[in-house]
Amino acid sequence: MNKSIVIITASVAALLLVSSEARAQVYTEVGDAGETQATAQASGITQSGTIFGTLSDINDADVFSLTITNTSTIAFSTVNMLTELSGGIGLDTQLFLFTSAGLPVVANDDDPSGLYVQSTIPAGNSFLATLGAGTYYIGISLSGNDPINSNGQLVFTTGNGDTTALRGPASGINPTNWNTFDSANLNGPSGAYEIDITSVPEPSTVALYAFGALALLLISAKRKANRIEA
Repeated sequence: MNKSIVIITASVAALLLVSSEARAQVYTEVGDAGETQATAQASGITQSGTIFGTLSDINDADVFSLTITNTSTIAFSTVNMLTELSGGIGLDTQLFLFTSAGLPVVANDDDPSGLYVQSTIPAGNSFLATLGAGTYYIGISLSGNDPINSNGQLVFTTGNGDTTALRGPASGINPTNWNTFDSANLNGPSGAYEIDITSVPEPSTVALYAFGALALLLISAKRKANRIEA
């Protein structure tokens, strides 16, 4: 077989494989997801997907487990198309990420753009980038409904008037689970939410897409040339 045909075939196969891996998974909350690791719902999501759920009242919080294969490229957000089209109207959410051991990783209240009260944990942040692949827990609550540990201490640092900053683990706190919440400063209504989990392609993946696209163009050009010769 012609060497160029082999390369093109391999490129197309690789492109299809990457596209398949990037296909998002969807999980919908069953009943009411718990607020601790022990009662969390298993989303079955690996690296990218969407979680749909509902915060039934202002004191409700939901926790879901998922698998992260690349901590440096994953991102979480409750800002979606409906939120953007409605001018930022929607639940005033917070997102919290924990390790499989229940240790706090990173959290966000308002989207870093400053345009929305929904939450975004962007890819490439320093809290996540140094961690390895494995099982993690993503929690969601209304703004002001913060996780605390078994000693009643806040698990994440909050406040300082900075609503766009990522919030790392509070100093000296080493929680073992997500026990309860401090709801003294709740904001906004309860209702349905959407957590979008995305994986930003690494440069090597972008290059693979480009190579695959080029391969498809070469195949198309070759077929056109053959038809003209015929």
